[in-house]
Amino acid sequence: MAKVLRYTGEKTERVPPHSIDHVTHTARHFFEFHNAMPLFEHCHKVATRAREVSMVEPAAIEAFDHEDDSKSERACANSFLHQIMMFHVVRASRVASILSSCQEHSSYIPDMLMGVGLLHELNVFNQLTSLNRSGAELPEYQDVLNGGKHPSLALLAMLADYAVTHVDPNTRGFIGPQSSLFRTYDSESSAHQALVNDAVAGEKILAPIAELFGYSSLAGDILRHAYHTNHPLIHDHVMSLFQDSAGLESLAKTQKIVEQLKDEVAQKLNGNGFDVEIMFRSHKHPGKMMRKIFRSITEAHLNQIGIKCNKLEGDMCCYSLPVEAIEQRINTYSMNTFYDSVAMKIVLKSYKGQKIDDMDVEQRDLAILEARLFVDRCIGSKCNELGYKFNSQFREKPNGYKGWHVDTTLYPVHLLPFEVQLKTEEWHRIAEQGGAAHYLYLGGNPSLIDVVKAKYHDIVHQGLNGHCK
Repeated sequence: MAKVLRYTGEKTERVPPHSIDHVTHTARHFFEFHNAMPLFEHCHKVATRAREVSMVEPAAIEAFDHEDDSKSERACANSFLHQIMMFHVVRASRVASILSSCQEHSSYIPDMLMGVGLLHELNVFNQLTSLNRSGAELPEYQDVLNGGKHPSLALLAMLADYAVTHVDPNTRGFIGPQSSLFRTYDSESSAHQALVNDAVAGEKILAPIAELFGYSSLAGDILRHAYHTNHPLIHDHVMSLFQDSAGLESLAKTQKIVEQLKDEVAQKLNGNGFDVEIMFRSHKHPGKMMRKIFRSITEAHLNQIGIKCNKLEGDMCCYSLPVEAIEQRINTYSMNTFYDSVAMKIVLKSYKGQKIDDMDVEQRDLAILEARLFVDRCIGSKCNELGYKFNSQFREKPNGYKGWHVDTTLYPVHLLPFEVQLKTEEWHRIAEQGGAAHYLYLGGNPSLIDVVKAKYHDIVHQGLNGHCK
């Protein structure tokens, strides 16, 4: 991703960027001076999470080259984004004020904070934070994200920040040091309301954007945080499923079966002229399980009170469910409730050297049919051996979604259900970025998504990883 971003700092000439170690050391010194090491530890976790999902490079880029635009831009972008990650809790307006009125304070303000570019990014980050915590409406987000000539990298920092915020229960409701350099809450009650608003923003705004960028696990982390705050009964129930030894044993056995199927299917298809990409998802993210349970309970509750709702979209993702409705149904959900607890996706690229999407309709249908028969035979053999029953069917939806699905309809008591999808590259693209995209299913607002897709076009396409959702 970093290679497509442009350095927006004050200096425009190509100079070697700060190393990752230098950025980290400078941040540590800065937060130590302000007696705010918990904030440094938080920023370090944010940078670490960003590296884990390949939002930034795991180390300094050595290939900086004064004569090579792509290498120098990539190196500068990587360093610059790390700087935002390590200083995103700093209040940019206060730093700028100190710089202009009190030069004697500059000795403990890192040189990198003096750049107009970084101060701008920190200011955008604080604007987004204020919107999250004040319960702002969508047009306000659109104005901030659509402003400026270049896409603000503060949005990336916000996604990584949100994914680690409040995961540790000891930091929930943390009121920062009484320094105007940092964001603070006025009281415990205002902190609580800010967390509630923040959780709604995570569910409605940030999780879909993370999914749009291809950071599926970050989207799950954000949802998990949101449900921890606003739907604790659902959060606690799902997390208990991942602590149940019997359920985890069933999950591990099912994962092993599907991994074996993946190898067998790949060997069979490749050996018969198909070029395929096969993606394996070992488990459904707890945050996305929470989202699915919430949708299911909400739909059942609305139907019960006479409101017909077949599909929940947009603001419905944050419908205020009565606690009684959750208590009444939550214990009916277990690991085996989810037909896709473990999943595999097969994307057909070509057959006997010809791209499948370039074939005429009759050729393409015959190639898909042949691939499907191979897949069904592999799955059927394994299912018969283990005691599974399965169903293979073509699914097509008004939003453009298409794909062959193999779902297990019955399964042994010591195993879990699993799902296999078979798609062409075009069908896969529609499911990733078209009308059937998962970020819309999560509740993303189409108008906001369109703004982000247009402004962050390169980042969206660079970040896509094609993993099963």
